Amino acid sequence: MGEPSLYRVEISVHGKDAATIATDSGMTGIRTIEVDHSPDLVTACRNGGMTMVRVWGDGVYASDAFMDACDENGILVWHDFMLACIDYPGDDREFMSEIRTEADYQTRRLANHPSLALWAGGNEVQAMHQAVWRNLDPGAWGSEIFDEILPEAVGRNSPTVDY
Repeated sequence: MGEPSLYRVEISVHGKDAATIATDSGMTGIRTIEVDHSPDLVTACRNGGMTMVRVWGDGVYASDAFMDACDENGILVWHDFMLACIDYPGDDREFMSEIRTEADYQTRRLANHPSLALWAGGNEVQAMHQAVWRNLDPGAWGSEIFDEILPEAVGRNSPTVDY
């Protein structure tokens, strides 16, 4: 815990004649957040009775030290691919090539960790797409990523772990 750096901000909007049209005020802050992948975090999870942690798809891939600590402490890892909450440019071949490269690299890198229990892809992507477009038909919104690219990378490189 640290002392927050909070600031009171007051905003006024003025018209051409300098008359105040609207005002608002509130608190804002500036901070730095660091992701804790230390073995101490995993030990705290174990001591708290946790059996599984999720590496969320809108965060960062787990470090080797974090995965090693999970292996050593018997904590299972549900690991998302870092794709979440928006449509992706499925018609951009360069982008799709980068996704293939990332999926292959991460699945090879983490495949031998006994704590790796599950790969998941598309955190809330399908739900957001369906809410906006009212369908989940295959298309240039990234469906190929979640239906083909990611499961194929897991199958090739981490075949003992489900997607």
